[in-house]
Amino acid sequence: MPYPTPTPLVADLVERLEPELRQDFEERAGIIEFDGGQPRDLAECLALIDVLRRFPGALIGVAAVRLETAGESHILLTANPNAGFDLAARKGGVVKGILDLQAAVNELGGICVLSEFHDSSNGESP
Repeated sequence: MPYPTPTPLVADLVERLEPELRQDFEERAGIIEFDGGQPRDLAECLALIDVLRRFPGALIGVAAVRLETAGESHILLTANPNAGFDLAARKGGVVKGILDLQAAVNELGGICVLSEFHDSSNGESP
């Protein structure tokens, strides 16, 4: 049985979570409420804080995906993390992880220039 709809205090934030993180939130809230004996409102707040502690960019809607293709490492900034997996598959590469946005910028010297990406293998943007 899925976890009940979150209270209004956190519902709008939970709506912005990716499905995997929402499931993580629901599991954590259930554990805190039922196993920890906490009131539902408190359990939801604590569960959301825990998700955000572990995934600080969860509400941003942008991910930094590390790709390795042809022996080179790249960081793809995307609103659709699946685009990174698709690009890696087309290029014969692999996704090495999803980075915190701040970590990605720091890794690139602390400042980055963004531009539109064109995949030369299909002439489209991912």
